[in-house]
Amino acid sequence: MLAAASVLLASACVTGSTTPTTIPGDSTTASAPIVTIADDARAEIRDTALSYLEAWAAGDADTVFRLAPFAPADVPDRIDAWRDDLDVESAEFQLTDDDIEPDRATVGYRATLTLAGIGPWSYEGNVDLGPTSEGWVVDWSPSLIFPALADGDRLVVTRVWADRAPILGTRGTTLVADRAVKVIGVVPQDIADLEVLLTELEAVAGIPPEVVTTELERPGVQPDWFLPVGRMRVGDYVTVQDDIEELDGVVVRDETARLGPVPDFADHFLGTTGEITAELLERFGPPYAVGDIVGLSGLELAMEPVLAGSPRIEIRHVNQFGRVVDVLHEVPGVTPVAVRTTLSIDVQIAADTALQDAELPTALVAIDIATGEVRATASRPLDEFDRALGGLYPPGSTFKVVTATALLEAGMRPADPTECPDSVVIGGRRFRNAGDFDLGEITMREAFAASCNTTFADLAAGVLATGDLDAAARRYGFNEDYRTEIGLNGGIFPDPPDLAGRAAAAIGQGQVLTSPLHMASVAAAAGGGVWRTPRLLETDPVGTANAIDAIALQRLQRMMRSVVTEGTGTNAAVAGEEIFGKTGSAEFGEGDESHAWFIGFWGDLGFAVVVEGGGGGGSVAAPIAAAFVEAMLGVSP
Repeated sequence: MLAAASVLLASACVTGSTTPTTIPGDSTTASAPIVTIADDARAEIRDTALSYLEAWAAGDADTVFRLAPFAPADVPDRIDAWRDDLDVESAEFQLTDDDIEPDRATVGYRATLTLAGIGPWSYEGNVDLGPTSEGWVVDWSPSLIFPALADGDRLVVTRVWADRAPILGTRGTTLVADRAVKVIGVVPQDIADLEVLLTELEAVAGIPPEVVTTELERPGVQPDWFLPVGRMRVGDYVTVQDDIEELDGVVVRDETARLGPVPDFADHFLGTTGEITAELLERFGPPYAVGDIVGLSGLELAMEPVLAGSPRIEIRHVNQFGRVVDVLHEVPGVTPVAVRTTLSIDVQIAADTALQDAELPTALVAIDIATGEVRATASRPLDEFDRALGGLYPPGSTFKVVTATALLEAGMRPADPTECPDSVVIGGRRFRNAGDFDLGEITMREAFAASCNTTFADLAAGVLATGDLDAAARRYGFNEDYRTEIGLNGGIFPDPPDLAGRAAAAIGQGQVLTSPLHMASVAAAAGGGVWRTPRLLETDPVGTANAIDAIALQRLQRMMRSVVTEGTGTNAAVAGEEIFGKTGSAEFGEGDESHAWFIGFWGDLGFAVVVEGGGGGGSVAAPIAAAFVEAMLGVSP
């Protein structure tokens, strides 16, 4: 395109010299000029090439057209496509060799592009130029910005994700992985009677009518589209397969979904996956992109970089037909790694079973006494926050396990006589028993079994020295940093400022707060004699191990057994099983409502149950503890 103008050379740009030239068949000698390019002209040519490259990278189409006047009109679109396809963050160009003649010039360059999610990528190319009456201009072609590109070709970045790694439980059992499912969908044009279809889908597959109608009413829906409205595990689908396949307008497809071994299995803790949100896209950044599947909650989100790894990234030269011409650059991905939790399938299923009929917000955590490893964590309702690991509540009378330990270590015995009046005033504050009961003179063991507030408030104020209760709380892990890879709430025990504060703390009120997870660790310590930092992942550090005085522990365990055999926790009893425990009714708000607690140990497990606003721990939380043990007895190891 520059041929017509290529003969124009200003004398300032050309110098000549004479050298002998021999013409065949002629004995005479003639002189021919050798043309060279002046330094200032060479500098102008190189500057034009560099300016063009920089204008292209900056998206400056006006300058591109000025320096390459014969470029096609869609250059702005081509620049945008180049920047978007590669996700260019910055570009630097360094000129290299050049080959300049009177009627043409080629200037080499080395490009270093910084690409989002990839980093620097370098390659070498050339800019061709030619002279015109206005000076040297770029001879435009698709290969200017990268060698070998033809018209219609593109450079694209392709990310190849490996399969997401599973989440494992004890002994390497698979908890969460891709499992076969049946996706149930409807095709609008095949629906004979919508009302019948809605009724039957809800009855047979549990798909709410509003889910179906929402899909059908989406803007732009075409009559022949497959609209997914629900999914079922293959085992569940088989039981209703005939009924579903008889419905007009229903189509079923085979797919996979990331699921636990049974529905709702440790749902809060393990979490969910789905298409990346705008918030997570901003948080994760490259190499993530719109449409990627990521962890949305729980462990799936917290351990996203481990479970997902990172994709293998390729920069590809793709022709106008979409065929890959060449792979120009590759960044190896990071292989996904399975996350190993401490959960046991059997124990978790038992915990979920115990909570299946919960009408109020409820949580249950079970911990291995010997190791501090969490075997189960369950929270209901499923569409609210994780109460088991993230909730904070006053522990109420379940804290008497800590208070009793402090009293026993101070020299008291379970058989020592105590008083259990209906109320007592300590440090100017009145403390009452739930229901204002008055048991008169009873033993410490009986007061513990009956959960007498006035007894333990009075003993904490009169028998324990300053710091004794705080020391006992710390031995049971209160104020301990769990140091795990995921966010967990533990136990909070502020040092009581006075006698009234100490009395309130002794019965689990005042400023004491704790999670169900932490109270399960307290129960496990009461069962094994050592408080251990709870662990949910095998990679969690072993953490703290605080020993409880052996003699005090034996006496405490007898007292906890009496709670279940004759005290407030008889509803936790299971025939033939030796269960130890402590009930709690923890006041909150204005003091007219209370959370229901039960903590205990059985076999090799310590556990805690809390029911928000449930009232009496013995009547509400203790039966859930019994249901948990009964479910464990019915689950095959």
